[in-house]
Amino acid sequence: MQFTSFKVILAAIWFLPLIAAAPVPEEAAALGAAPCDRSVELLVEASVSEVNGVLQTDRLTLRCGIHQKKSTHERMSKYDVKRLKQHPKRRALFSQLTMTSSAPASATEFQGVFNFRDVALSTSDSSDTTSHPLISVGRLFRSGKLDDATEKDIQRLRDTYGIRTIVDLRSETEGKHPLGLKKTYPSAKTSPQPPRHKGVLLPPPQDSKQSECHSYYVNFTGKKFRSKAAWGPLPLKYKLKVIGLVLIGQKRKAPKTIGRKVLQAKGLIGLYKAFVDYCQDEIGQTLRILCEESNYPILVHCTQGKDRTGLIIALALSICDVPRPRIISDFAITQSALQPHRQDMIQEMAQNGLDESFVDAPPEVLEETLAYIDSNYGSVKDYLTNNVQFDQEMQTRLQQCLIVRA
Repeated sequence: MQFTSFKVILAAIWFLPLIAAAPVPEEAAALGAAPCDRSVELLVEASVSEVNGVLQTDRLTLRCGIHQKKSTHERMSKYDVKRLKQHPKRRALFSQLTMTSSAPASATEFQGVFNFRDVALSTSDSSDTTSHPLISVGRLFRSGKLDDATEKDIQRLRDTYGIRTIVDLRSETEGKHPLGLKKTYPSAKTSPQPPRHKGVLLPPPQDSKQSECHSYYVNFTGKKFRSKAAWGPLPLKYKLKVIGLVLIGQKRKAPKTIGRKVLQAKGLIGLYKAFVDYCQDEIGQTLRILCEESNYPILVHCTQGKDRTGLIIALALSICDVPRPRIISDFAITQSALQPHRQDMIQEMAQNGLDESFVDAPPEVLEETLAYIDSNYGSVKDYLTNNVQFDQEMQTRLQQCLIVRA
């Protein structure tokens, strides 16, 4: 067989949902997250509180970072969360808000969106009533796929949470995009090598007819990951088997061979380490979207909102110097959030040659992944600067977008 023909066959193979679309174990699994998904609402009765420098005695509604004066429905600054929380008589209420918001999402909040939460709330320390969120509330959200989002779900994302940008980390063959989602969040597709100016992703071209809301698509498990972490380690006889399956029209069986012979052996932690080593371009592409102020508020998702999304959120929070235990606690929420989908995910994993360990999101997986970055690349920030080409200037810009201002 000629080399060129071999390349054509490989191209056909990679067009399959090998790891990205055939749920990358990370996505076919499940533990998830929860949160501000259920619009958490607390009514704070009179007494004295300072809002925007003015003493208020009115009732205030605190809804996942969107604050309104009940009498006038006047929208208030996201920084009011910090000001109100610092008031001694409000600390207990904010502790309650944080704890409630980090619980698994209510089934009534969304009809077709799961594992949704505000990262600022899920990284707050609910055990310390004197602390405040390190990340601004209402800025960065995470979830599972939006394939089954209803019109009401999409309206809630846009109007209740004010989400302007959606970042989809799935491959080109994964999932579907509802018509309503496409209309509300039209594509601002990024290429494998996005336009840059001094290493910064340029915003999408301005069109007077273009909605202020848009979506970015980043194939997180791209060519390098597929070739280095999946196809490369596959023994020759199984490569021939995969090629044979493709030639006889049994494409759907190919991912199971790769999953059983390569990914299963790596384990979930091995998969995350492969993300770190072989998805550097895609990580940089995603973080460049997150360092553009005009993109906020942002929702990041993949299939289950567990592995690809989990790593991106962990890296973004690390840039913002969020304590590692809080980063891990946000990741761990996924376990309970995806529990309702667990049996379906186990069956899906089995079809791809993987056991149920790939359905979980144990905290130690992210802990060991971050420790792997520290030991092999120096630190998360060194890794991003030297390997992802997400330099200090861009890291500072991301901090300015997310960190609560004094």
